[in-house]
Amino acid sequence: MYYLGNMAFYRLFIILITGIFLLPQGLYAIPPAKQNPVPGDLRDSIQWYKNEGIRHAQGGKLENAKNLFLKELTYKEKAYPDKHPKIANTYTNLGVVNKMQGKFEKALQYYQKADNIYSENPDFNPKKVGTNLQNMANIYALYQDYEKAESYYNRAIKLFKKDPASNLERLGMVYNNLGILYKEKDDHHKAINFYKKSIRLKKRGDPGTLYVTQGNLANSYRLIKNYKKAEEHFSRTINQGIQQFGKSSYLLNHHYLNYGILKLDQKEYDRAKELIKKSLNITVNNLGKTNSEISRCYEHLGLLCRLRGNYTQALQYYQRALISLSDHFNDSTIQANPEAENVLSKSQLVNILKRKAK
Repeated sequence: MYYLGNMAFYRLFIILITGIFLLPQGLYAIPPAKQNPVPGDLRDSIQWYKNEGIRHAQGGKLENAKNLFLKELTYKEKAYPDKHPKIANTYTNLGVVNKMQGKFEKALQYYQKADNIYSENPDFNPKKVGTNLQNMANIYALYQDYEKAESYYNRAIKLFKKDPASNLERLGMVYNNLGILYKEKDDHHKAINFYKKSIRLKKRGDPGTLYVTQGNLANSYRLIKNYKKAEEHFSRTINQGIQQFGKSSYLLNHHYLNYGILKLDQKEYDRAKELIKKSLNITVNNLGKTNSEISRCYEHLGLLCRLRGNYTQALQYYQRALISLSDHFNDSTIQANPEAENVLSKSQLVNILKRKAK
């Protein structure tokens, strides 16, 4: 996660580092759960906490995953010297989980720690270094620093192209994210070209994440008002996602939301409401109540009410959108607004306040 002016964090691919590169999207196999390692056995403890962290991230239990990775980091700091690349790997995973929680600044801090270590180990695995650069680029894209984001994406591409045959999936991810970047810059035709390039690579490599890029492509077709192609790709995206993960997977939430926004554009309000509420229920059940995706759902339910002339209910939804955007704000009074420094996304805050004012 996608994608009006306020970028949602699932749009940009993120990768957990586990010795190989794995998406936190149910696409990888984790060994069956084992009992806790024997106290004092550092290497077994590291492996156990890493595997369990990935398992919890895969299941959407992000706070549990973060605590497990922090425990893994503690053991690694005992087992390895300072600035060992294996420590950087855990920093990257901590960055991923914080990003999934919408804590972008904290995520970037962890990615930067990893990059500092990788920079002192120039011969280290270029896949892992490139992955961390890509994750950093994702954060800068979320901050709308597109120049810096594109620079990091291009650095990642250079590393992945050192062995393109084994990096088809990673290259496909970068091109997907460059598509998102150009979509955010309102260059939708260039975005579509990057999405198509990503899809071609994914079909040659691992097609498991094809549904995500198809969803992004659908949304760009929506934005250029090619509703026929948008409908076709949204339907394909959701059907493929259901087959892979089941109809209640949190990995489908943003696709349902964007499909709902397409229906808003087409003035099919009942269908729009059904799709947006489906996204909202999935997100709340998997990611808790404070989350930028939940905020987007409430924002668009508010928009739907406004388009139907129900302004009082629209304001109520916009207020819930603001509450969902901050851990420090829970005031349902329509006149109240959160402090900008306490929200998950300032650009999203601005969008909601504009709608609320209107």
